[in-house]
Amino acid sequence: LLFLLLLPLVQAYLFCVTYGHDPKNLPLGVVSEELISIKRTCDDPFFNYSTYSTILECEVPKSYSCHYIKQLEKTFRLAFYDDLTEAKVAASKNDIWGFLHISRNFTNSLEERIANGLNTNDFNVDQSIISATLDMSNFIVSSLIKRDLEKGVIELVKEILLICGIPKKVGEMPIKVCV
Repeated sequence: LLFLLLLPLVQAYLFCVTYGHDPKNLPLGVVSEELISIKRTCDDPFFNYSTYSTILECEVPKSYSCHYIKQLEKTFRLAFYDDLTEAKVAASKNDIWGFLHISRNFTNSLEERIANGLNTNDFNVDQSIISATLDMSNFIVSSLIKRDLEKGVIELVKEILLICGIPKKVGEMPIKVCV
């Protein structure tokens, strides 16, 4: 009788322990035109320093894309590609779960977008967007990847705002979920 009572509890516990965590180190591709255009990688010492932004009028990281990539490396196993075609081929072979496309002017355009808000021109809005193409064959995994990508961008913006002395709440999503 005790066995019959404990079996469902043990089954639920074992299921949660083995399957109940978020996947880590999923392979994700990155095509960064910003890095390709200056022929550097994020490991380059060039990016270890900050620079003065005349737009935001404060010291900021030299490359926001590298800052974002370093955040993503905590969660994903990143593979870098020189162009979108190469990344699409890797995704079609199931080597990666998807890929990000970072535009050539991402850092400058994101600064303009933060500084100018609603007055930002269409070019800078488009250039400050990171495009993500994900394998949707597993909805749960792709939803977790999407969540982590969005969380990383929000953290990047909040960090930039904090560095520049702007309250980080400005960069938060305008919704608060109370449970």
